[in-house]
Amino acid sequence: MNKSEFVNRIYSEKYVSKVISKVKLLGYDSNVSAYDIILIRLFTSVILFILMLYVFDYGYIFGPIITLIYYFMFNRIVLDNKIKKDSTLIDKSWVKLREKYNLQIFDTKLNETYKVMAENTKNKKATNN
Repeated sequence: MNKSEFVNRIYSEKYVSKVISKVKLLGYDSNVSAYDIILIRLFTSVILFILMLYVFDYGYIFGPIITLIYYFMFNRIVLDNKIKKDSTLIDKSWVKLREKYNLQIFDTKLNETYKVMAENTKNKKATNN
């Protein structure tokens, strides 16, 4: 049984497709697949639960609580923060590109206006002489 079959047996198709779409937002250079992220989330939650049971005296109380918090916050910590960071970087670069493009258009229009004004003054001087 491979990763995708194992994940599809445990999780719904809706959740898997949601994680796949988030991984696609990370970009083409992402080294991690959606199935790897889902499996990492599952196995680290189980390991965290077992550690909570053995480390703390009241691990049977803290274990489920901390594991549930970790389980539900994992995607926000791992995927959503990276996507948000990348999107702000893209937004900043887009703003810079847009400003540069607008300045080039403004410079072109200003250059054209200057040429028209120069031609008008030449024509007025020529008609006045």
